[in-house]
Amino acid sequence: METFEIKKEYIDFMKIDASIRIRDCGGFFDADGRRLRAMLKVVSNCEVGVSGIGTKPDILITLTNYEARRYQGRSSEERHSYEPFYREVIRVGLLLEKLALLIDPVAKIVIDYPKEEELIGKSVSRYDEFLQEFQEEGKEKGLSTVVPQGLERRVDDFLSLVIPQQNYMLGTCHWIWDMKKVILRYAFNIDWQTPAEKNPHIIYD
Repeated sequence: METFEIKKEYIDFMKIDASIRIRDCGGFFDADGRRLRAMLKVVSNCEVGVSGIGTKPDILITLTNYEARRYQGRSSEERHSYEPFYREVIRVGLLLEKLALLIDPVAKIVIDYPKEEELIGKSVSRYDEFLQEFQEEGKEKGLSTVVPQGLERRVDDFLSLVIPQQNYMLGTCHWIWDMKKVILRYAFNIDWQTPAEKNPHIIYD
């Protein structure tokens, strides 16, 4: 997996418009990255584009403002003044804090939003490549098929914050089920079956 050192002249080329840094202050992240995988799944379902990920010494998630980049000629300064994107970045950071506490009620993580100059010299991998390599290396043993009722309710409540009901559209249920499946699998070692998996003869919208 190729890594890239972030240089000032590459910030725009790498499509970095913001970033979230997660500092683990109490051994929250497991060695094989399962909890990180669950957190990345949540980020990728929010209204920010995940462009890169670094893991040393802290988790660094670089984000792309695709909404502003859709318009040709947008300068870096114009993209950085696009308020809805930055409100969403802060919302994603708060969601990650909530998810960490859902996974481990005594989790000690600190989330902040590094400025551009703080990113210089950091090493990151492209998000898609990072995820592919994780899938190759991930080891799973002894997955349970039972979801405690209280846990399922807490996960569902959390997911209602990730994608609020007013944002539902055709097919949203599949996004939510996919997030739920990943969170339960990688954070709680539970193999949860989606309604679509349980009922392959039914089409869900």
